[in-house]
Amino acid sequence: MIRIIKIIFLLFLTFFSENLLLGAEELRFEKLSPQWLPVNLPDNLQFSGAVGSRFKIIARVKNSVISPGSAFDFEVELNSVGKVLVPPGDIDVDFSFGGNQAFKIEPLPERTEAGPARWRYFFKLWPSKEGHLVVPEIAFAYINPDIPWVEKRLMIDFSDSIEVEVLQREIFAMDFRGPDVVFDVEELRKSPWINSVKLIGFSEFVWLFFTPPFVGIFIWSITRFYKSLEALKERGRISWMVDSLLELKSQPVDVQADRIFNLMQEYIHRSCGISGVITSNEISAGGFSKLLSAEESLGFSMFFNQIEAVKFNRVPTVINSNLVDQAIGWIRILEVRR
Repeated sequence: MIRIIKIIFLLFLTFFSENLLLGAEELRFEKLSPQWLPVNLPDNLQFSGAVGSRFKIIARVKNSVISPGSAFDFEVELNSVGKVLVPPGDIDVDFSFGGNQAFKIEPLPERTEAGPARWRYFFKLWPSKEGHLVVPEIAFAYINPDIPWVEKRLMIDFSDSIEVEVLQREIFAMDFRGPDVVFDVEELRKSPWINSVKLIGFSEFVWLFFTPPFVGIFIWSITRFYKSLEALKERGRISWMVDSLLELKSQPVDVQADRIFNLMQEYIHRSCGISGVITSNEISAGGFSKLLSAEESLGFSMFFNQIEAVKFNRVPTVINSNLVDQAIGWIRILEVRR
């Protein structure tokens, strides 16, 4: 009896072990079995090795306008829509670009990105023509295990084609003929007058200052400068001051006070060498002690006080006074004392 039980147990164990091995074999078979090898694969198209319910392929370029002679980036992206039993390997671009004479493609395997549901492949495209070109569709062959018919499991998806524009090179007209006259370079180095200037460290641009426009501007500037100096000297002379003051005789008293104040400032600055704005306070404080006595300084201060009263305060206190004659008198005293 025991022996019969042992035999039954061994038979059961053997059957169970075979089922376990069969299950493992079927699992491996699901991934590696020859049944996943594609049937009716088009000529020259390489199988990607991918086994999954559904994949979506997308191709893109970074720039659609390309400079002549330049390469541009080309990217192919795969996205799985369902379960993936075997991930894809390399993308077959030779099938699409094999007969295409417009581009030369260069794979960049070091930039490949692989994930559980997304794969990205990068390439360099070198256009061999100019104008409007079309990047062809990329074919992607994979097996869909959800289809029960083996002969129908092969699926091929294509990316969209992409239009790019390769700009044309600019063409310049060139004369390849040599000059009709051959110059003696060594003789030219000896003769040009410009070289004599360069030898002493000048640039040829220095000769611009010897052209008639620059010479004329230079002479006009010097003349204007000396005329300005003469005008400045003239304003420091008593004759110029007297003439300027006599012109104020017919003006209203407020205009006289304003103009006399300004003329006196200019005369004192240029003839007496005193700077700053001269007022009655400066005169009372001894600003003219080297030129005037104490009584004269007091009178000069009172004169300025009258001018300031009309100029700054608009007080007509000196309507009956002759401001012009007083100014001329004080200028004559200062002219003698200085």
